[in-house]
Amino acid sequence: MPFLSTLHLSNNHLTDSLETMNCSSSSKLETIYLSNNYLSGRILEPLSKFTNLKELYLSFQNTTGAINFFSLGFKSLELLDLSGNAISRLNPGSPNLKELVLNNCNIEEFPTFMKNLTKLLLNSSLDALDLRSNDFQGSFPVISPRLSYVLASDNSFTGEIPLSLCNQTYLNLLNLAHNNFSGSIPRCLIISVQDVDLGNNNLIGRLPDSFYKLGFLRTRTLDGNRIPDTFPFWLEELPKLKIIVLRSNMFHGPIYSPQHPLSFPELRMFDISRTT
Repeated sequence: MPFLSTLHLSNNHLTDSLETMNCSSSSKLETIYLSNNYLSGRILEPLSKFTNLKELYLSFQNTTGAINFFSLGFKSLELLDLSGNAISRLNPGSPNLKELVLNNCNIEEFPTFMKNLTKLLLNSSLDALDLRSNDFQGSFPVISPRLSYVLASDNSFTGEIPLSLCNQTYLNLLNLAHNNFSGSIPRCLIISVQDVDLGNNNLIGRLPDSFYKLGFLRTRTLDGNRIPDTFPFWLEELPKLKIIVLRSNMFHGPIYSPQHPLSFPELRMFDISRTT
């Protein structure tokens, strides 16, 4: 099949490795789906011979061995999904990598455990990073300023939300919910973000009025923190805002005044329950 470009083998009972595959460097394969199988930790060696491979889906292999993704020849790879696996080493070696998905990998130490990830995070080509539902601890890392999507919810990150996020001029989606971040929300936080979720942390302090500059903001979720503030009437100046979730905080005072009729022309969801 010399012209095969996409191969779907997900949700089978494939076992061991793929050493028997005809992995010719002249193959036109660009996308391989192998999720939900029982392939061994050596799965990557034969796959790395597909030099034109752009998308590789290897999530949830149900194997007891760790996957060693180190110094292999994925030079054209743009998307890599390793969710739900144990990963021993990580260095894709692809200068074109745009999307890296590592949710549910039970990773605890960051970046010590993945010593080569720091270089990867600063890779200028990386566009989307998914680290959800791991056990990452400590401070949030410095990431590429070109990232559009950062998903890092359901971890154990601590410390303040880093000021380095203020440099994310391309960021559209930021999800840091369900961590242990503390301190206040940086006043300089992002100018192009559309969706931000900082819910269920330990954030305190007033909401930065600089948020009104986020003209593209669509959703804002800050529930489950300890923010003591009056209702942020200036949110109505955000023309595209559709979702506001501020529940379980310490907001106080009125939510209506003649000067602020709460127009919100695009609003679809408004939750301020459990506030004091």
